[in-house]
Amino acid sequence: MHLPPKDALNQLLRPPANSMASKDVSLAIPTPTTAPTGVLPSTNPAGDGGGRGLERQDWGKFPWSRYPGYLVSGEVKRTGWTWSHGYDIKHETTGKRRWVCWHCVEDGSPPADYMDSGTENHGKHLAKEHGIPDPAGKHNIKKRAVVSVAQQLQLSAKKPEEQAILNRLIRSFNPAHFQELLMDWIAHDNIPFRKVESERFRCLLEYTNPQVASTGCLPSHPTIRKWLLGEFNRHKGVVTEVLHGAPGLIHLSFDGWSSRNRLSLLGLNVHFLSSSGKVRQFLIGLPKLEGRHTGVNLAEEVARVIAEWDIGLKIGYFITDNADNNDACLEALAKEHGFNVKWRRLRCCGHIINLV
Repeated sequence: MHLPPKDALNQLLRPPANSMASKDVSLAIPTPTTAPTGVLPSTNPAGDGGGRGLERQDWGKFPWSRYPGYLVSGEVKRTGWTWSHGYDIKHETTGKRRWVCWHCVEDGSPPADYMDSGTENHGKHLAKEHGIPDPAGKHNIKKRAVVSVAQQLQLSAKKPEEQAILNRLIRSFNPAHFQELLMDWIAHDNIPFRKVESERFRCLLEYTNPQVASTGCLPSHPTIRKWLLGEFNRHKGVVTEVLHGAPGLIHLSFDGWSSRNRLSLLGLNVHFLSSSGKVRQFLIGLPKLEGRHTGVNLAEEVARVIAEWDIGLKIGYFITDNADNNDACLEALAKEHGFNVKWRRLRCCGHIINLV
């Protein structure tokens, strides 16, 4: 079949010069060689109430893998100031539009997104997470006044005795230690990072000690993520030594799952006896899965984690559920690491009993 040249196709797809849709064709129909882009003015970060303030979405950064079935909306009519702070996408089959936060994508955080049923949730998110005020003042967050130790205890620094008491109380609070305890609580009890932003939680801590607020010890959820990643990297060497010091084999279990924000993840745990004879279990990997969950793709991620911790020579047995892609995954790993898959591949009894 003879196809018209590319220039002819572009001419057919281009709307009339006086059409309002002409400025959105580059968004609706991206070229095959580059990701869709939209470069528009960004002189008014707060928006102008008409959805045309911050229009600098870089579609090259958009996480399309999170939104299968969606395309650039290309809609012209966008009422509400929040559209100037978000990506506008539309489902290919249902036609439903979705707002995706531009600022979250820029920060590298899992983006907030909402169906196109009004801008109420958009505005709340922008005000709470990014400090961007509603031009009408609807969702703006009022900051509480920080109460000092002196105010809470009704002491005066102008009196020498009370000044000495206040100084002792202030010096007794160690902000760095408080933050370590906060991270330990979040990691150990599996607390959502956003919990530290709860207004009631902050009021509770500030009531027990005003220094928590005055020293800036309560971070936002992106900061918590940054701190915990730093702690992980700092302790990684210790865990590596423990794994290498194991006298026997190191066994692995893994399974794939999806988070609430549609992240597809693969959790890998190791199980072994430590040098002191204690049964130990560590989560050593939680990589994001890209593409289809085929056995080959799973094997690549598992092999990468094994290499990252340098435990290839100590591999023992594997336990997974009974899915066919796990069979293919173990066969691929057996070829790479030279073990008998029939002996090393164990079935999950819990899954078997559940099916029965």
